[in-house]
Amino acid sequence: MRALKAALGEYGWKAQVRAMKDEAKRWRSKSTIQRQAELEAEALDVPYDEVLRSLEEESRQSSEESAHRIQEETAF
Repeated sequence: MRALKAALGEYGWKAQVRAMKDEAKRWRSKSTIQRQAELEAEALDVPYDEVLRSLEEESRQSSEESAHRIQEETAF
């Protein structure tokens, strides 16, 4: 912490702390799928919206398949 204060100065340090708190708040406000999409988009260097759309579609398909399996199991 001392090194950061020395490097950034008092104002710079306070601005950095505020930015980190804001980023943590933004991250916590996202859904699990949104967080995963953000991480994957950054790691793969692809647009966030494309990854999010793909993950949401996978999630929707998975939910539909689970519902279908439950219906089949209760039918027999």
